[in-house]
Order: sequence, then C-alpha cells, then structure tokens
Amino acid sequence: MRVSRLDKSGDWQMGQWLSGSQAIAQNVTTRLKSFKFDWYLDLDAGIDWMHLLGNKGTRSRIERDVERVTLGTAGVQKITALSAQQEGRNLTISLTYLDIYGTQQGLTVAI
Repeated sequence: MRVSRLDKSGDWQMGQWLSGSQAIAQNVTTRLKSFKFDWYLDLDAGIDWMHLLGNKGTRSRIERDVERVTLGTAGVQKITALSAQQEGRNLTISLTYLDIYGTQQGLTVAI
C-alpha cells in the first residue's frame, strides 16, 4: 500500500509517499475525520459528526462508528484498545489497532 503523504494541515505533499503501516495509519486518521454525506460517490462513508458531537447519549454510537470506520480501513486487522474523551463538540479518540504487517499502531485523533 502506498499513499500520498499529508502535512499537518491535511494537504497533499506532492511527490512524497507513505507505505506500509504509516500509510494505514494515515488512512485511518483521514477516514475518522471524514464527515458522513461529504463524498458524493459514497454518502455512507465517514461518521455523522454533525449529529453526534455535542449531543448527550451519543458516546456508544460514536464508539461503534469509530470501530466501523477503523475496521473498514484496508490493512486494519483488529482494534486492541479504544477510548473517546468528549468535551462539548470536541472529541479526542485514542485508538490502538493491529495492522496486516503485524504492527500494533497507536493513534490519537482530534475531531
């Protein structure tokens, strides 16, 4: 697997590539930050952050959607740890997963 590297702003860095476990980690992060209904070719891709963040009683749904998106990412075999800390409309996801290369990868994603 090979993908274009993104900078800290999420912009492509032309001519720079990631492969292996780094590519999978970037794909997981990008997919978790994606909003549902944003991509016209697949309206079910991403997470419905607009309706989940800031509403009470959505924690279990957030965790299920994070699991669904993470496990649906090519190269992810299983999730070994997941936690989400929400403060208003700000969410921090801490995630550990095992990829197809046998690497246990830890990510922290701010939404």
